[in-house]
Amino acid sequence: MSLRRFVRQLKPIQENKVNYVYAVQNLMEAAKGINIEVLRKLKDGRPRGDILLDVINNQTKVETTKGNRTISWLSQIDKTAMESGDFESAFYNPGKKTYKKVFMTDKGEEIKLNDILKTTMFGGGRGSGGGSENTGVTECAQCIWLSEIFNGVNPDEIDLNSLKHKDFDIDESIAKIQNDLTDDWISSSVKIAQEMKKNMRGQYIFHRGSQFVKNINQTFSFLNKKAKPKPFANVNKWSPADIWCQRKGFNPDLSKYGSIGEFNNDLKEMYDKGNLVGVSLKKVTTEKVPVSQHNTTGFIRRPVRFVGFTMGAKRFWDSLDAYVNIAPSGSKDFLSMQLRVFGDFQWQGNIKGLAAAGGKIGGGVILNTMQAEGLGLLNLSKILQDTKFVRTPKLKFDTTFLTEFFRLYEGLMKLKTYYNKGIPTGSRKSEAAVIPNYLEFEKQFKQNILGIGGKTKYRTPASQHNWLYSKYISLKVVATIIGPRGLNIKNDQSRGNKAIDGMVGYAMSESKESAAYIKYGK
Repeated sequence: MSLRRFVRQLKPIQENKVNYVYAVQNLMEAAKGINIEVLRKLKDGRPRGDILLDVINNQTKVETTKGNRTISWLSQIDKTAMESGDFESAFYNPGKKTYKKVFMTDKGEEIKLNDILKTTMFGGGRGSGGGSENTGVTECAQCIWLSEIFNGVNPDEIDLNSLKHKDFDIDESIAKIQNDLTDDWISSSVKIAQEMKKNMRGQYIFHRGSQFVKNINQTFSFLNKKAKPKPFANVNKWSPADIWCQRKGFNPDLSKYGSIGEFNNDLKEMYDKGNLVGVSLKKVTTEKVPVSQHNTTGFIRRPVRFVGFTMGAKRFWDSLDAYVNIAPSGSKDFLSMQLRVFGDFQWQGNIKGLAAAGGKIGGGVILNTMQAEGLGLLNLSKILQDTKFVRTPKLKFDTTFLTEFFRLYEGLMKLKTYYNKGIPTGSRKSEAAVIPNYLEFEKQFKQNILGIGGKTKYRTPASQHNWLYSKYISLKVVATIIGPRGLNIKNDQSRGNKAIDGMVGYAMSESKESAAYIKYGK
């Protein structure tokens, strides 16, 4: 018998009824489109603009006036403007307070910001979909189970209708948790709470979405904006903590910090002493609870170093990507950072390799990280505005540009010291014979991309522009990281290696600027 059925048999009169007024209000709220003011507000202590960025980058479906869709940017310029906090430039028509079309759905529809419905995701009603897994409910429930179990209550005796302890501060109602929480999440909450009690001593207040959490996130937001360039696109890259455990009687002064580094150092000390612990939660379905610590003892992640590169996972013309191959200093473990467009004109990096690795990093963050090390692509903004990278009816053949593209290719191929270096045998990326000269490069470009005198897999103008944009920008970044004739990459302290290390750290939420946290569950 499930826990829920057991409770209902004991207390059948306490079944929750549907609040139809509340449901209708939620649907009416969801019908409203989001706007710039919505993006500037916080949800659970986090800017809603950051939520929208995650939705786009992770290709999460979102409710729109066109239906349930994934969305991508129409313009890299608008994307960059939003990531920098310039919402007016990103979403308004130039010189007007009217919204312009900035997104394309997975169905090919062009939509405005206010075509995205204000569902629960953005602080509104549930929307037509409803019923999806509610992280607010599960995380708040975890705080309740922690409060009870830390105070010695037997898990079998925990009753949401008559809690024995209230050592929590959460942003969901008990009624909602009672109604929405499923048995598998109850089981997970019990296991995690019992494991946490083994690792932590003392009395705590457990927070989710409370004013205390909002204060932490607002401190981060202030310090993040203060830094030049801005280290993080959103709070989750700084700290993926879902809940915070505050020792009773401990009240840190969050107003005294002048930098994220200073803030992080104190957070690490608070973590070491058990005064304030950020916790990332994942559902636990096994008997043993996986536990891992991150950023808890200073700069614990070993720096990574450049070991090579490839110009695509397949033949040069057949893939959109390029790879920067990397390894932790003093280690034979192999990682790679794939650079490519994901979707239409959404250029970013993706860390691949070991099972423990993984994570994406936006193109804007990559460029900011490079600029911080003095490796800025000064002409990138000009490149992004070039008509060659804008979807037009037909990709225009440009001899001058193609010559520059070939020189970029040729320069990288001449760095044979680095080409394919560091990749274990059997995992090497394939590459056809070196293209010997410009005329052959031009011939192959016409055949493989434009379909002139040969077959092409890129049959639409948009896909041809997408390939050109993705391949050129990716190779440009690789060449800039390596530096002229490879001089920039010869030691672990070079600008190129420091930039790579910053990118990898960011993508894995373990940069030198990231906060300490502990993760329960895989």
